[in-house]
Amino acid sequence: MSALYDITNTTEKINGEVMITGGGTTGSHNSMFLDVVSITANDVFEHRSIAEVALASYGLGIDANGTWGSTHRWGSVFFFKVA
Repeated sequence: MSALYDITNTTEKINGEVMITGGGTTGSHNSMFLDVVSITANDVFEHRSIAEVALASYGLGIDANGTWGSTHRWGSVFFFKVA
């Protein structure tokens, strides 16, 4: 599961979807969230991810090639100003 956490105000702003993948050492998920959040100019946010089970060697993931030799994107957050 993923979440958008407001560090400044110490509160979770948005909780992502709970996703389930297959057992073993393979599988992937996309825990998405979408919402409108009011922020001030000084708010600091953090994108959080949690897994019930993680592999000791790889933590929460490894790239599709099975190596650490490439650029990784474990999550993306996009902010848009709504007038």
